[in-house]
Amino acid sequence: MHVSPADFTWGNTASSCVAVLAAAPEEPPVFWWTPGPPCNGCYVPFFVEGSHVSAFVSQADVIGKQIIPSPKAAADSFASTSYWWLLPQLMDTVKGDAIAARPGDYVQRNPIVRAQFDQLEQAVAAEVPEIWRGYVAAGDPRMLDRFTDDVWNGSSGHSRAC
Repeated sequence: MHVSPADFTWGNTASSCVAVLAAAPEEPPVFWWTPGPPCNGCYVPFFVEGSHVSAFVSQADVIGKQIIPSPKAAADSFASTSYWWLLPQLMDTVKGDAIAARPGDYVQRNPIVRAQFDQLEQAVAAEVPEIWRGYVAAGDPRMLDRFTDDVWNGSSGHSRAC
């Protein structure tokens, strides 16, 4: 939802994904995901054949996974260890306000963010075929997991992080 029907908020998309189905057996099906709107997000690959979901994306808040009746639930708050919070925080910074875009801020700032994320996404996408071939040869789903984790945090020789 970029703009609410009542025009009281802007840029509050929960998440976006692109599912790329394999065109041939030697190609991987890849689920690219980002929290928030696609215009300001960094898509990261997930593989169906992987064995786990990165801890960085499975922690959505500081409260944690609990079943609590909504009237008794505490308000959630920012967690620096959560991609779910970091990307919306970036969107608020780009648009200049947590509720609505300040005039000119998004138009000036979003191209800067997009240029960086486009470069990251292209570099990651270029590595996917090699990672997939390694997985097929070794049969170890942890190779796919490590690649996704490395994209999140920029570790293990990867110079990028979303």
